[in-house]
Amino acid sequence: MQVLDNSFFSGNTAIELDGYGFGGARIGGLLISGNEFRQQVSTGIRLNHCSGSISDNDFSTTVGNWYVGIRTTFFDGGSLIQRNDIQAFATNGCTDIEVGNTQSTTGNMISNNMVYANGTGDVWGLTVYNLWGMQILHNSVLVANGLAEQSHAFYHLSNFSDGQDALVRNNIFANNTGGPAYTVNVAGNVATEDHNCLFTTGSAISRVAGSSYSNIAAHQSGTNQGSGDTDIDPVFPIQPDLHLNNCAMDNMGQNIAIVPDDIDGDARGNPACDMGADEYTASTNAMQAPTITILASELPYQLGLNASFNSYNWSTGSTSPSTTITAGGNYSCNVMDANFCSFAINITVLVDNNTEVPESAEDRVSIYPVPAIELLNVTGLRPGAAYEVIDARGSIVRSGAAQSFMTIDVHGLSSGMHLLRWMNGSEYRTARFIKQ
Repeated sequence: MQVLDNSFFSGNTAIELDGYGFGGARIGGLLISGNEFRQQVSTGIRLNHCSGSISDNDFSTTVGNWYVGIRTTFFDGGSLIQRNDIQAFATNGCTDIEVGNTQSTTGNMISNNMVYANGTGDVWGLTVYNLWGMQILHNSVLVANGLAEQSHAFYHLSNFSDGQDALVRNNIFANNTGGPAYTVNVAGNVATEDHNCLFTTGSAISRVAGSSYSNIAAHQSGTNQGSGDTDIDPVFPIQPDLHLNNCAMDNMGQNIAIVPDDIDGDARGNPACDMGADEYTASTNAMQAPTITILASELPYQLGLNASFNSYNWSTGSTSPSTTITAGGNYSCNVMDANFCSFAINITVLVDNNTEVPESAEDRVSIYPVPAIELLNVTGLRPGAAYEVIDARGSIVRSGAAQSFMTIDVHGLSSGMHLLRWMNGSEYRTARFIKQ
């Protein structure tokens, strides 16, 4: 079974497959890849009694209610969860990836995932239990907000000895709530833990078998593991995107042949590579932050960054953590992070001038592919309706009369967020898309 290149919007759960597990039976050969999952309340993907791969999917929600991005039970027999990007904002608790019950199998792997979790209650980044034959490699995990005493970046919550063979290596586990970066209830369930970044803003970077460790040296001594670990703040400068530009962490990982490239397909360094999902070379080059879309009624707008830095130098002249803007456009900020790494961050602000425009979902309008590179296909518009494409500065860059199916040439448009706007009777309707 294959679920490829689909878009799932809203609802409680996007994909749920519950196989018949009697005698170890599985829904075999499953491939869920290249899909986008937007604004689910409860769960993006839930699988039970399956085997295969969950790969290269993109998850985001701002309406999560005890949200779980990927939840699997009995997803085993060499199953893979890899190269997924999960950005979860929840009204209470959330877990981005939860994997359990791999049932005495081998070859299972969780690798190259970017995991951003933000909530107000119990917030867990990467959670596992009842594991056999599991390798957890090159994941970037940030718990950005939640209750410190109930939030974990990595959490192996089994309270009994299960496979005793988990390998945890080359990951970044960061907890900005003050809770632990690394929690394992039964020490032996992780057979090997090494070359991981364990960072917390709190007093204990790890809790293993009921003991808390305040720093890397204490963690290494108390667990007899993690000789290649570090507790450097990864910063994640353009979070919830977890790509890196950290001069202090460059090449602190150790190459593992079974993960030859990163989440973007970039080759891993050898023998030294980077921890986390992103293989990068630290530089002073600018990073592009996610585009911000605001309403015209929100101007003037306080533009800021989602990470904290030691210094700021905005293109507007401000040296504060935020700057006041009065129009959309492209802005930049030269920053120095906690590790004294200096670089620029670019931000595009898109202003929607129609503050009361209904969204396109009501019209059954579909636009694809997103991101668009050369052409944007549009279906569902009323033939003859006037349409416009508007860039981040609010300028009209394309216009015409709609057809029920049409293709808009977007070659030559600037990269970033754009609006497609059209007339529906006496009202404007809009849909957003990204030009790559």
